[in-house]
Amino acid sequence: MSILVHRIINPPKSSNCFVVSTDAGNQCLVIDPGAEDCDELLRYLEKEKLFIEYVMLTHEHIDHIAGCQLLFERFGCLLIGTSDCQQYGQNPRYNLTLYQEDYSILDHLPPFKYAFSGSLVFDWHGLDVVCTEAKGHSYGSMLIKIGNHFFTGDTIVKGVKTTTNLPGGNKEETVKTLEMMKSLLNESMYIHGGHLEDFSYTEALNHINGQIEYMQKRINRRNG
Repeated sequence: MSILVHRIINPPKSSNCFVVSTDAGNQCLVIDPGAEDCDELLRYLEKEKLFIEYVMLTHEHIDHIAGCQLLFERFGCLLIGTSDCQQYGQNPRYNLTLYQEDYSILDHLPPFKYAFSGSLVFDWHGLDVVCTEAKGHSYGSMLIKIGNHFFTGDTIVKGVKTTTNLPGGNKEETVKTLEMMKSLLNESMYIHGGHLEDFSYTEALNHINGQIEYMQKRINRRNG
């Protein structure tokens, strides 16, 4: 069974939304629907005759969750994310709508199929979907592995330092998550960030090591 991953760029913040489907049916997973109107996503689903089974959230920031309510109303699709994503995604301070004029204030999310702490593995039509809590960029961040596709959210973004200065961000937690990521990645993976282009394995590993070094220097400087 082949896994198909289609990237859509969410306006207005240019975050990445991914549609994950297979050649074995018309069900799909949607990761990070960050556009309020979901126009491009809905056109793609109609063109490919796909039906959303679940929406997966790499974290609780509005540019990754803005379309959840619309998709729930249209498809009845439940959410999958960490327990902290469920909690903080409904708080305008932590989902950042308190500070973003480009989005409506968001204080609720649709129901969750799974809201987990630590890790979650579930079967999706014969594929293991592996979700791992990944604190650091936000309270509710997670990593997702589906076959040989790895979705990092904003924990790593190609060519960009990991942001830890937003509500829920933490440099020490980021270092722990980045160290963990090195054990999860392998050379056969396609690595998809929350913004911008994909990483190769070598690019991801170099980026992670660079971020660990940078974060550790900042931590050491702060702690004197």
